[in-house]
Amino acid sequence: MRGDPRARSRRLAHDCKQDAVTDRRHRTSEPFVARILEPEVGAVAHAGSPNVVGQKYSDAQSALSSAGYTAVISVTQGDRIDRADCIVTNQNDHNAQPPPNSGGSGTKQTLLTLNCYAQVATYKDPGNSLASPEGRAAAASAAAAAASSSEAAAAAASGSSGG
Repeated sequence: MRGDPRARSRRLAHDCKQDAVTDRRHRTSEPFVARILEPEVGAVAHAGSPNVVGQKYSDAQSALSSAGYTAVISVTQGDRIDRADCIVTNQNDHNAQPPPNSGGSGTKQTLLTLNCYAQVATYKDPGNSLASPEGRAAAASAAAAAASSSEAAAAAASGSSGG
C-alpha cells in the first residue's frame, strides 16, 4: 500500500483549494480585465442605415438601397396586405466584413420586421384596435385621406359641369 488513504485525501483536498485560489487570482488579474476592455483591433465605427421604421416596405427598400444597404425581411407578422404595403416595425443592421486577404466585399444588410396586418382591425381582418394609439392614428389618417379624395372628386365634378 502506498501510504495512509486519509492522508492522501487530505493532500488532494489541499491541492484543490490551492487550485481554486490560483484560478480566482487569474480570473481577477489586471491584464485579463484590461484585455476584455480593450477595443477590438481593426474595429470600424459605422454610421448605420437610415431609419425606416414606420414606413411602407416598398419605401423602406428604396431608401435603404439608395444608402447602399440591402433590405432583408427577417420577420413578417400577418399576411393580410400586399408585402409592398407592409409597415416596417423594427430594423437591425447586419454588417459583415470580408474575410482577410480574400479580395471580397463586405455586406451591408438591414434586417426588417414587417407588420402585414390591416392598419385598423375590421370584422374580417385583424389589425390595430381603434382603442390603441396606432389604431386611432391610422383611422384619423384614413379619414383625412378619404376627406381629401372626396373634396378632390367634388372639385373635379364641379369643374367638368361648369365647362
